[in-house]
Amino acid sequence: YTDPMEGNKDGITVSSIFWARGDQGSATNAQITNCQFLGISGHGFTYSHAFGAQECFGNFVDGCDTGTYAEPIQFEQAPCYIHDNHYKNVGEGVQMTFHRTGKEAPWRFEHNRIELIGNHGAAVSFSGEPDNQNRPVVAAMTVIGNRITGPPGQSGIRITNDHVTVGDLTVTDNTIDLPDRAREIVIDKGLILGTLLVQGNRHADGSPLRANHP
Repeated sequence: YTDPMEGNKDGITVSSIFWARGDQGSATNAQITNCQFLGISGHGFTYSHAFGAQECFGNFVDGCDTGTYAEPIQFEQAPCYIHDNHYKNVGEGVQMTFHRTGKEAPWRFEHNRIELIGNHGAAVSFSGEPDNQNRPVVAAMTVIGNRITGPPGQSGIRITNDHVTVGDLTVTDNTIDLPDRAREIVIDKGLILGTLLVQGNRHADGSPLRANHP
C-alpha cells in the first residue's frame, strides 16, 4: 500500500479465502502462496489483516496489525495449514477468534518466522466467546518449529481462554526470544484438552523454555 485513500472508517483484510458459510457455498483446497503484503497498517484503518486460507505458505508480511486472522462461526471441516511464512513488523502473527458456535478441523502453524512490534499482542493467539451452553471446539492444534521475536509486553504462544475446547494440543520445537519470559508460552490451566504435548521449546540462547499455566 503506497497511496491508499484517507479517512477510512473500518478495517481492511487484504486476502481471505477462509471457509464460506454453508448457505454461501464452500471453498476447498484454497491456497495463498508466495505473496507479499507490504505497508498495510495505518492509513486510518481501524484494523489490518494480511491473509488467510486453508493453506498459506511462502508469504511475506511487513507492516500489518495481524498477519493471519480467522473468526470461525460454524463447523469448518477443512484442516488449516499455515507454514513457512515470514511476518515482520506485526502486532500479532496469527489470531484465531472463535464464535461460540465455531468448530475447527485440525489446525497447524509450522516453521513460520514472526517479528512482533507493539506491546500487547502475541505471535500465536487463540480465544473464544464466553457462553454457558456452547463451547468452540478445535479437533487438534499444532504449533511447531516457529521462530518468534518481539519487544517488552508482547507474548509468544498464547492460548489463554478457557472457553475453547481443544482435542489435542501440541507445542514443540519453537524458538522464542522475548524480554518477558513468563509470556513466551502461556496455556490456560482451565482449557479443556484431550492431550497436551509441550516439549523441545527453547529460548534464543538455546536454553529450555517452560510453559506458563496461569
